Amino acid sequence: MLALRHDFTIALRRIASQRLYSALGVAVLTLGIVCFIATHLFVSYIGSYDRNFANADRTYAIEQTFRAESSGLDMRLMIQSALPLAEYLRLDVPELAAVSRYRSNLTPVEAGGRSMGRAVAYVEAPFYDIFDFKSVGGDLRAATAPRSAVLTRHAAQQMFGEGDAVGKIITIGGAHPLDVEVVAVIEDVPAASHLASGSLFSRGFDVLASWDVFEAIGRTPFDTSWGNAPVMTYALLPPDGSFTAAELNGRLRRLVARHIPAEWRQAATIEFEARPIASIAASTLQWRYQGYGPPWRVDVLRAVSIFAAAILAIACLNFVNLATAQTSGRALAIATRKALGAKSAHVVRQELIQTALIVAAATALALAAIVPAGRLLTGAWRVAFAVPWAEPRFWTFLAALLAGVTCAVGLYPALVLARIRPAAGLRLGAVRSGPRLVRTVLVGAQFATASFLVAVVVVLLVQRHGLREALLGRFEDPYVMFYVGPPAPMPDREVLARELSRGPNIEGASFMWQPLLQATGPRTQLRRAADAQAPRLTMDAQAVGYDFFALLDIPVLAGRVFERGHADDAMPRTPEAIAAREGGPVAMVLDRAAARALGWPDPAGAVGQTVYASNSTRPIEIIGVVETVPMTIRTRGSAGLAYEMDPTISDYWIVRLGKGDVAASLAHIRDAVEKLAPGRGAPRLAFLDQAFASAYWTFAVMNRVLGGLALFAIAIAGTGLFGMASYVTARRTREIGLRKTQGASSGRVLRMLLWDFSKPVVAANLAAWPLAFYAAERYLGLFAERAALTPLPFALALAATLALAWLTVGGRVLHAARLSPAVSLRNE
Repeated sequence: MLALRHDFTIALRRIASQRLYSALGVAVLTLGIVCFIATHLFVSYIGSYDRNFANADRTYAIEQTFRAESSGLDMRLMIQSALPLAEYLRLDVPELAAVSRYRSNLTPVEAGGRSMGRAVAYVEAPFYDIFDFKSVGGDLRAATAPRSAVLTRHAAQQMFGEGDAVGKIITIGGAHPLDVEVVAVIEDVPAASHLASGSLFSRGFDVLASWDVFEAIGRTPFDTSWGNAPVMTYALLPPDGSFTAAELNGRLRRLVARHIPAEWRQAATIEFEARPIASIAASTLQWRYQGYGPPWRVDVLRAVSIFAAAILAIACLNFVNLATAQTSGRALAIATRKALGAKSAHVVRQELIQTALIVAAATALALAAIVPAGRLLTGAWRVAFAVPWAEPRFWTFLAALLAGVTCAVGLYPALVLARIRPAAGLRLGAVRSGPRLVRTVLVGAQFATASFLVAVVVVLLVQRHGLREALLGRFEDPYVMFYVGPPAPMPDREVLARELSRGPNIEGASFMWQPLLQATGPRTQLRRAADAQAPRLTMDAQAVGYDFFALLDIPVLAGRVFERGHADDAMPRTPEAIAAREGGPVAMVLDRAAARALGWPDPAGAVGQTVYASNSTRPIEIIGVVETVPMTIRTRGSAGLAYEMDPTISDYWIVRLGKGDVAASLAHIRDAVEKLAPGRGAPRLAFLDQAFASAYWTFAVMNRVLGGLALFAIAIAGTGLFGMASYVTARRTREIGLRKTQGASSGRVLRMLLWDFSKPVVAANLAAWPLAFYAAERYLGLFAERAALTPLPFALALAATLALAWLTVGGRVLHAARLSPAVSLRNE
């Protein structure tokens, strides 16, 4: 114990005597540890999702995959599934402890004379057996009764203040608004849950209503389709482990063959897979980043973790490089200690203790930086980066981090010192601290990582600017999008379009199937010949209203677009409309890219031609060709875009505003929707730049993360290079003096030293560029409109890292170059 105390004392004295190098070591390690701990907090937060529920390990959500050859669609429906699934699951898999459906949407809820949009979820009775909620009022057992509702504490306070909400009546809007009784109030769901309202990846609720309420006010005929996935279906495995998730997936495969009608299985491949609820957050984050394409996959959480580990590794290499360089100057002290009887093991122990104190100081500073930085964040992000002081696992992580970093950065320099022989150290006063090439490679590795990150970040910024310009830059007027669809009453679309267009400062309105900028809609496969075996091309599909093309200033290249004077332009949906066509052709408009892919480079050549959709023999007449205009952020590898006229499924609206009183225009839109579609509340309006920000959200987060990592990498590399410059210039003082006595000018010495420090930086850039090019190509391949990959990012990376190197070492080098020969030689 006394020896250990002595080692601590010696370590503290040495740290105090080497203030510059100790401060540099603490600085570089702090930067690396900040990145690593912050990433650990975020990844751990995502991994902790829904683990607060007692049955989390046994609870699975059924994810539906839908592959339709006729539409070219191949997508997972994000842990959602068809409405009939739960009924057959209960029938075919009696081993399950519970099965429940969960349907959530934003619905107007009236309480105390005030109506407000709330996140309302409709659940079946077994839902309360699967998820254990903490009741703070009322009886959760009563929630299984018809026309009952459960409120979260926050929602209850908003609706009824501090008064007791239990027993009160609320009105849930919809096609037929319904009064329900509040039977219980529960504690707010923890933020790290997909059931929490307002969490990062929320499918949460403010109100839980009994399933009969959904049947009365929300269910539509389309909800029962196997091609739709409007609900989440939860399955609870038995507690004794007698039935596993693998067995459940086997039963799901057999359920498809037994219960899905043959006509559905012929038209599409439908599959189900049970996924743990703890994976919901990670799956949602992955989908928001990559969508449904391209075919290769980048694991977002793993990529971020690798980058953070790389930054920490750079910091560790930096510390090792600096510490190893210092060992040559400590040879005399170590040789003296060993001559007096110190063992190599004692030297290693003392060096590791000194390193551990530096690592501990760096860790403490990192935590001190993370805490106030986390407070600058808002909402769920603040929770994601909050330090869990009360969790033993976090302290275990810190202990492992401290031990791991101490060994990683301290063991090699300690072994170098321990190998010093007393005779050599006493005779020479200094020994080699390892090959110079090793130190050069270590410096190069740091700058290679920094160059890689700088180049990638430049690509990210160029891509974002180019993408935004391609999608939004051509619009001079503001546009507003909103949704008017089930479950609330549906207004006549033509009536609503006319009413919207009458508003002040409104230049037009139209509807569409899928919102702009989202790459989640269906696709269609077209062929030129009636033969079902003819080659097919996959196209994105969009249903639009009459005025859609004029509204968005999409030029018509040939033929015409959908017009009110042509009644046959609309897709027939009812039996009467289909019979009236007697097999006649359906109208379609192609964009230039689709027409060219089908074999008509001249748009006029496509007008009047007939194509067919996948296996269908129904002819499709091309009535017009329009210019190719980017509509989505992500690419899906489609050959072009095919437009149809299908009002029955077009529930998204877009309104073009003038440059006048925008507030009056927005007020008119809300009034028109509430007038023609009563009971649904005011629509949620979004400008196109807001829609872009929402669709680009995950990419924006990744851009910030990588940008922050690049800054950390540059700061670490610069700090380490400053330390190496201080050491090297000190070691080369005699050389500088000799050169100056031979006639070398200060400028020449300065250029020589700068070039010596620049060589590993230039080599590092050349080594990093191929990997940066590969990463940039993969990233740009995600987008429908990709920026050109020019030499600019790589040139900027080289310029940034060289400038950093020169600024970092410039002061030390300039001071050394200006020393007079007499001072330089005397210093030696």
